[in-house]
Amino acid sequence: MRKKKRFRGILLLAGLLLLTGCGSQAEKPAWEEAVLTFIHVGKGDALLLAVPGDEFYLVDTGKKKDFEEIREVLDRKGVTRLKGIFISHGHKDHAGGLESILEEYPVERVYLSGLPDPSFQKVDVREVAGEAKVPVEELFLGDVVALGESSGVEVQVLGPEKIDKENENNNSLILRVVYKDTAFLLMGDTELASEERLLSSDAELAAQVLKLGHHGKMDATSEELLRRVQPAYGIVTANREKEEGAADPAMAERLKTAGVEAYYSEGKIRGVDFISDGATVRVETY
Repeated sequence: MRKKKRFRGILLLAGLLLLTGCGSQAEKPAWEEAVLTFIHVGKGDALLLAVPGDEFYLVDTGKKKDFEEIREVLDRKGVTRLKGIFISHGHKDHAGGLESILEEYPVERVYLSGLPDPSFQKVDVREVAGEAKVPVEELFLGDVVALGESSGVEVQVLGPEKIDKENENNNSLILRVVYKDTAFLLMGDTELASEERLLSSDAELAAQVLKLGHHGKMDATSEELLRRVQPAYGIVTANREKEEGAADPAMAERLKTAGVEAYYSEGKIRGVDFISDGATVRVETY
């Protein structure tokens, strides 16, 4: 009888442990979420994308002097290596930190536009990646990049359609990051001419989060774009507190009218997380 009671006790304990385990699994683990982190570097773009499977990508690298701020966020997130870095174009406030990032972190691949973009005369991304022995993958309109081995996250390349020799901003990669029923639309420095070509296409633009083109100036982010995208949140890579003329006040009003909650690269917080569970997006700041 004692053996039977002991055996029943062991079964009861095992059952309790199983129930406890099932309870913890019912809570959605972080690795099933995709997180876009808006890193505050003032006027400049630096976004960290974490995908299910604990893999990380950067979209632009800010200015050279922004490296410490970027490293602080990467350390906070536990980033020790990067699966890839997407460079929207070669202006120094988007690609200036690339060399420092490649020196500090193992990086599997650098992605950039395959079109002959003259902005890469400012920062020669191919040369910088070559010196670090990191392969470069060229992206073109219509390409889709699957991130990670089985994360379910993909990057759709929506632009540029062609090279604008008069305005280098319009040569920015336009990327739509999709995770299940959610999306982040990242416009680089795209201005109205390239934006109009995007709007005339049949591309799906809907996204919960919109990274505004050209730092929130009025030469980008038309009312029509906001109607097509219908974002709940807007990322404006500008610091109105420290940069004269940054982020036109009229744009702030336009965003408010469209019901967009705007986040700027200012204040005491280091960054903003836009966290997708595949169905909805929530926001956390730190």
